Amino acid sequence: MVANGQVGCVNGGSMAFTGARVAHAATDKIDAFAALPSNLAAVRSLAGFTEGRRRFVAIQGASGWGKSHLLRAARDMTAARFYADVQFDSAEHWLSTGSAADRAKARFLILDDVDSALSRPRSRQMLQLELERRIRTKKPTLCGLDIHRRSLRSLPLSSLWHSAAIAPPTPSERRAIVQQMCKNERLPIGDTSQQLVANLVGGDGHSLLGALLRIKAVVPEWQDFNSVHPLRVAGILHPYLADSAHFDLREMVVDSVTRTAGKDAARLIAVSVYILSEWTDLCEESIATFFGMKPGDVYRLRREVSGRLAGEDSALHAHLARSIRAVTCCLNQV
Repeated sequence: MVANGQVGCVNGGSMAFTGARVAHAATDKIDAFAALPSNLAAVRSLAGFTEGRRRFVAIQGASGWGKSHLLRAARDMTAARFYADVQFDSAEHWLSTGSAADRAKARFLILDDVDSALSRPRSRQMLQLELERRIRTKKPTLCGLDIHRRSLRSLPLSSLWHSAAIAPPTPSERRAIVQQMCKNERLPIGDTSQQLVANLVGGDGHSLLGALLRIKAVVPEWQDFNSVHPLRVAGILHPYLADSAHFDLREMVVDSVTRTAGKDAARLIAVSVYILSEWTDLCEESIATFFGMKPGDVYRLRREVSGRLAGEDSALHAHLARSIRAVTCCLNQV
């Protein structure tokens, strides 16, 4: 679709862009992708498709690590380069809409979630027939599949497909991904906070991004994100870590306070409650449940410690400072 110098890109609907705007949008998508080795290999394969050098390309990758993101970028780049309709859809939706003649019209086809269609005998057979027609008529086709090798073998004439895989990230690559996400979201939290997100938040890239967006939503707009203490970030992430068997912020705080409290059990509990409620912003119910007390007791202990700090209790100030340093050191090692 070309009208008044504009290009139509179809994705369940249509959007009109000038070629320059589409190319710019696609470049932004690529730039927002973490520069990991397997990511770069996938980008090179996409370049072969968007530049017309490769007609049949398969991008493999586990869900949640950027495969769909790259396919959308390929849609925009192809539309900008060839000024042509680029049909972008999930494989199952594409098969269920229109006739075979309608499906054959698209000059360029990009299908996501191909494995969903391959998992059912009827849709698998339909998809293989449709893709084989496109291969025989030499119509460029780009498919997004799961990382399993059998997914690639399920494509018709599989030897004709150029493939690249986005590998699941290693721990160090997860940190690089979080760093890139922070850049994309303009969320300049410190290195320790980024490390907490990468190492403690389980799941895929969607989970990591969700955790970062939670931090962005909770921290007031007027506050400098660089000034947000890692303890506060750990508290914000607490809902994501509630089922973790390896990390409990409340235990970490109590252990750190214990190492600096000596044998003063009353001060240990009071300072621990104060740090958890004042520095981490955990809800009173969560703190109370951990200590086996009532939420009202959490509020009372917080008020008592705040009053003593305001009264310039030097010993308490020193103990609190040591405890904060100790728990921060623990967070740095997570």
